[in-house]
Amino acid sequence: MPDHVLLTMYYSPNNQADAHKYKTSQTQKDYLFGFQDKWIVCPERAGAHNWEGVGFQTAAYALQGVSSALRASLPKLSFNHNNVVLSGHSRGGHGSLVLATHYPDRFKAVISASGWFRREYYGDSNPIFNHDVQLGFQDLETKNILERSIAEHDCTQSASNLQDLGVYVRHGGSDRTVPVWMGRRYSRVLAQRGIAAVYEELPEMDHWWWDTAVPNDGGVMFDTTLRAFIDAHFETSVAISERFTVSSLNPATFGPKHGIQILKMMSPGSRATAQVTVASSCVYQVDTKNIAAFQLVDSEVAITRHCQQSQGTVLKLDVDGTGLELELAEATETSIIKSSAGWVLNAHLHPHLLHAAKTAGPMRQAFTRAVCAVVDTTDEYLLSLAVYLANSHAIASGTPMDIIDSAVDADQELTCSNFVLFDLNLTHPWLGTAALPVTRRHQQLLYTSEDGDQHSGVAGIFNIPTTTLRAVAADVDSTVSIVATGTSRAHLTAVVQQSFASNQALTRALYTNMLPDYVIVGPDFKAIGFGDAQVGFRGSASIAGEQQ
Repeated sequence: MPDHVLLTMYYSPNNQADAHKYKTSQTQKDYLFGFQDKWIVCPERAGAHNWEGVGFQTAAYALQGVSSALRASLPKLSFNHNNVVLSGHSRGGHGSLVLATHYPDRFKAVISASGWFRREYYGDSNPIFNHDVQLGFQDLETKNILERSIAEHDCTQSASNLQDLGVYVRHGGSDRTVPVWMGRRYSRVLAQRGIAAVYEELPEMDHWWWDTAVPNDGGVMFDTTLRAFIDAHFETSVAISERFTVSSLNPATFGPKHGIQILKMMSPGSRATAQVTVASSCVYQVDTKNIAAFQLVDSEVAITRHCQQSQGTVLKLDVDGTGLELELAEATETSIIKSSAGWVLNAHLHPHLLHAAKTAGPMRQAFTRAVCAVVDTTDEYLLSLAVYLANSHAIASGTPMDIIDSAVDADQELTCSNFVLFDLNLTHPWLGTAALPVTRRHQQLLYTSEDGDQHSGVAGIFNIPTTTLRAVAADVDSTVSIVATGTSRAHLTAVVQQSFASNQALTRALYTNMLPDYVIVGPDFKAIGFGDAQVGFRGSASIAGEQQ
């Protein structure tokens, strides 16, 4: 029975079967489709960039969903979560790299065919900060934070996580859709990081091709070469290099690399790394950058398993010069935290840090679960904002969204895990000072940051842990919710509408693109955009864009 899985992401939802068909000879009448002894899982999500944001979650959940369905209907068939190869073409090629760099311990190998490594470098509709009027008013630190909020989808930033995986980057030398320099650049980044990737460039091929060497051989996605690469990595165990680097740009979306998972950054929104040197089977040197806390996670390719296989019982870490010892049986239940005196072990704070990582932003993390808009449905204006939000997500990614009344009984069973609240003058009944540290004074909203400083504006968008809302139970499977509030209808309307790009089919749904954890705007926002905005991440020492 098959226990190997090829998770493949394609640029079109209708051609997955054709992408994996081939003939073994020219006289063969019928095509063969896929493998005889492996599962092929083909998740799909609407939208031009469907493997970021909501689509990323769709792909991540696909394995779990198929596994559950098989256990229910065909219990004798196996489905091994740790025996998975990723592949993708075009935007799916980008998606395969995104998924592999975010969850490297889940996969054995990754194939990116005709893909890009960063969407802002692909196509005329994607470049950012090229022609915006707001650039004439915007300070560079604000611009930097806005761009950092989407940095996790730049696969060069987290390329180190592909170490010890099989990596195959393929591109047509005559590609007129995704420039060939995308494949060349990414292969150079991998080589510079010491990652043994295969780069193949076929000079005469365009973006897509059916025939690589001979007619009907499987083409760009499934020819003899790629089938052999897939087969080889299914039969090979992932080793742990003597030296590897764990990278994360968001603790909410990045999983462990060799069992090391970054839980908290010193500077949220910036890359955090742990460079690990294996001194012996149970002794590891860890040199960190921008890490406030991390944990050890057990998996088939984790350093805890590496130690266990050598009959070790105690794991020894040298973290930035601080020596630590962990009983192997308790290693995955303890957080390793940076303090003024160095690094310390703390089992007591471990659940808190896990929750904090889960409820990290940026804004788009609200849409990683089912979302409802919550408004006073008797107020036609607020209801229109909720309808606008729901329609933007239906158009951009095919995501349904219910609208519920803010007077709903807190004990009523809710169909959503996260929420978007539209509010005027901080009167929403689900809000409280514990949920949102914002007050109103003299037609101004005052936001109190975590360092105690106050910052003002006439409207704002904020993400907050969902469980801080008054109507939400503490045990709900949630991440973050969004509050959009303003001191007038005009100001609230401006801050609601700013995030929706209407360039079909490259539409971004509301609040899913280039927004950090909070945005506070002044009265001229409609005219100059983020030129006078104060933006930042929760946990930051300061807020960029503070007006002097």
